[in-house]
Amino acid sequence: MTLDMTENESLVGMDVQQKAERVPQQYFEAITGSASSLDPALIFTRDNLLAIKRYASVVRRLPPDRESLQRSMNFVLLEIDPEEIHLFYEDLRRHVSGWNVLEQETKTLGTQLDNFATNFTSDGHALLRGISESEAIRNANLLRGLDEQVLEHVQARRLEPMEHVQVIHSMTEYLAVIAEDISLAIQRITSVKDRANRFARDVVDNLRPKAEGLLRGFNGKADKDKLDEMNQQLLRLDQLITEKTEAYTSLVGYTLAGLWFGPVGVAITGGIYGSQAETVRKEKNQCIEQRKQLAETLGELEPEIGKFQITMTLLRDLELRLVEVESAAKNLEDVWNTLSVYADESQRDLERIDTDVSLARFALRFERVIRPWKSIRSKSQQLSEVFNEVVDRYVEEN
Repeated sequence: MTLDMTENESLVGMDVQQKAERVPQQYFEAITGSASSLDPALIFTRDNLLAIKRYASVVRRLPPDRESLQRSMNFVLLEIDPEEIHLFYEDLRRHVSGWNVLEQETKTLGTQLDNFATNFTSDGHALLRGISESEAIRNANLLRGLDEQVLEHVQARRLEPMEHVQVIHSMTEYLAVIAEDISLAIQRITSVKDRANRFARDVVDNLRPKAEGLLRGFNGKADKDKLDEMNQQLLRLDQLITEKTEAYTSLVGYTLAGLWFGPVGVAITGGIYGSQAETVRKEKNQCIEQRKQLAETLGELEPEIGKFQITMTLLRDLELRLVEVESAAKNLEDVWNTLSVYADESQRDLERIDTDVSLARFALRFERVIRPWKSIRSKSQQLSEVFNEVVDRYVEEN
């Protein structure tokens, strides 16, 4: 199931400048603020991160080879080929090895985004110092307590050719460094996003269908009527879980879903992805809990089938959780894309600067973009700390 990202309605009327000013700041405020109930940890939430690590732990405890597998299950009784189970377990182990890489890359990404925020602020201030110390700005005193409205009434002076070359050359160099840093950050975010997408797709396209096929071949020897009834209940729950996951995907599958950006801040209703998505997520969790309990009850009749159904429950639970991970990774990418578009637009704006007033206007607008990044860095560190805390605590407890 692929997320179809469409434009957030609140962004449609914004220009490049407004998006660069508002989206990064308001996004990080939203996901780390009190209105967010999901306790985010970079592209994960605390709950999703723990669920994935529990799944990985279960997979690592599966029989590691054919001999161990033969001793752990009565394949004659179940009338199923042990080689098929072994190959499925191998697929699960390969999937979990992919998680190990994703976990490490996400941890590294937290440090990289922290460094980006530091460099973006530093390079941005250096660019602004170059403008404020230029002869054109110092002579006219244009950046002392002035805003764009006041600048509209200031008599503009055309820049001298040499003056123009010096200022624009310096600004171009700084912008090139900033644009390169933004591009590198996007590459790193996209790499993590793509790995998260592959991890998610493997559950839906490979692991779940194989598990379903294996379960259809199991031939339990306990009370047939009871087994049939339980299997029908599991099928109905699986249908509900599929419906909830598809509904959730449609609700979070647009740019910065659940957020409403504006000049006075971002509004969130009923959770980071919106009240409808929050309701669907809770309903899915209820279905997963029912499925888990039913699998455990089935295990009392047929232990081997019950164990396999518990593994199946973990896979079904992962599906919606990984939709959230994909959406969060795409949101992070979209935040940095607003900066990339702004950097490109700023390069073009440089070519149009020909007066001291247009130079001052550029500086005022650029300052508004970099202003919140000290705070954003703090919030990014907060997300990394939650991620590292969850990972470290899980290792200690297991």
